[in-house]
Amino acid sequence: MKKLIQKTLGSAFLFFLTTTILTSVSVAKAKKSLSDFNPGDVKAMVSFAFQNISLFSPQVPEFTSTPMQVWETQEAIFSILTEEKLAGTMAYNFLFSLLGSDPSAPTRFRARVLQHFEDYHLDPDQAASIEELLNGRGKPEQKNGERPTQRTFGPGEGFSKALEIVQLLPEYFPSKQRLVNAILFAKEMIVGRFEDGCYSDNPSCVHSANSGLISYVGRQLESDQKFYTDSLRFYTRLKLYDQKHYLNESHFTIFSDEKEDLWSMALDSVGGDPYQALRVVSAYTHDQCCTGIEASKPEFYEFFDLLNLMSPSANHGDYAESNIHAPGALPGITPSKAFVKRYQELQDRYFDLTGSRPDFHLNNYHFYGGVFTANELIRNGFGNIDGVKFAIFASQALGFFYKKFTMPMWMEGDLLYFWTEIMHEDQTAKPKKPDDWDQQRFDLVKLQMDLFLFRLDWTAEQHRLGAKFAYKKFLNGYSKEKNIDAEFDKEELAHQK
Repeated sequence: MKKLIQKTLGSAFLFFLTTTILTSVSVAKAKKSLSDFNPGDVKAMVSFAFQNISLFSPQVPEFTSTPMQVWETQEAIFSILTEEKLAGTMAYNFLFSLLGSDPSAPTRFRARVLQHFEDYHLDPDQAASIEELLNGRGKPEQKNGERPTQRTFGPGEGFSKALEIVQLLPEYFPSKQRLVNAILFAKEMIVGRFEDGCYSDNPSCVHSANSGLISYVGRQLESDQKFYTDSLRFYTRLKLYDQKHYLNESHFTIFSDEKEDLWSMALDSVGGDPYQALRVVSAYTHDQCCTGIEASKPEFYEFFDLLNLMSPSANHGDYAESNIHAPGALPGITPSKAFVKRYQELQDRYFDLTGSRPDFHLNNYHFYGGVFTANELIRNGFGNIDGVKFAIFASQALGFFYKKFTMPMWMEGDLLYFWTEIMHEDQTAKPKKPDDWDQQRFDLVKLQMDLFLFRLDWTAEQHRLGAKFAYKKFLNGYSKEKNIDAEFDKEELAHQK
């Protein structure tokens, strides 16, 4: 009976949830009914929602935090510098940020720094710079950068329309206010506190920029001293690991064997707390660039500059090639056999038609986008709404629409015409060959389009898998279940059939 009741609630919720999420990406005009939406988008959202009907709701512990303080942060920086035995440029970066963060720092840390000075193995120029700071003669230039001008995915106009839809629900509708609160929170997290401008017409405004997300993470770090300290420790360790195990992201394939489990590193960096590890491991990994965080207070500028230097996107230039984005870095996050088979078939078709293999990057940072989004939704009470795993559903939907909205950036000529004028941006459409195209031209463009549609589904799946990874960490409250992971996976598999 419990299953029947919860599935009924979940099914009733699907229509409203689907309408809400679909509307959140419609920025051109208000929609009046489901028939006004792109058929492929409706089908995708209904499919996502049915996949996420669940009996298991996250068990959320009580979280407490203490805001960042200058002296506490300085002590944390020196402790990590010493405990991790940093040397060379990394030691220099830590010392420069530490001694330049506050006028009293050189006096307070002078004896301790000099005690370990030889262990830092600084080059002559670095040593001279640090000695200047210790003697109170060097005044570092504040490196705080300007806020990025581009925005992340999540048009504010769309979220506003989603709210309008939910407000039309009758007052007696279950969890109406929770839906309102969930949408407001998602907007705050994804869009941030920026004015909307170019979302509707210009895909470049949603690609290669994460202003909303990084602003949100910055506020969370400033409000939680332990979050900052744990993040600095983890990303320092990750940077050291990356320096010893250089990987080229272009060598990753969907068929790659799993690499070293870096989740263990995250857990160890935060003292074994899985909830904290979820936040830390996804704070800077949700993209391979554009993750630098700007402090809101001048006294924290140096601290955030240091944390940004330790981030994966600072490893090898603008784009990260970090082990954190290698397949298997988070255990259990692997593509299904169906995805592998589908991609293999596309590869074979492409080779048969062109004599070469398609250029395909895994972009595994999307896994961490799913971890980040789901974790924050769960922590704030939006994990499961009326029998639907909202945290996973929302992340999956956002990944889907992000990729769909930005796909045209990478299209031109026949392919762009095929997508906009023949398929009408409906990924479920059955396109017909234009009369003025020969069969070879049509087959090549259709194959290119199929590869794009695979990327679309793959991005949504990556967000789903990352969100599922986070969701399962909050199921520890089911102490009576002997194998909660197996039960959860069995339930999910049943809904996917």
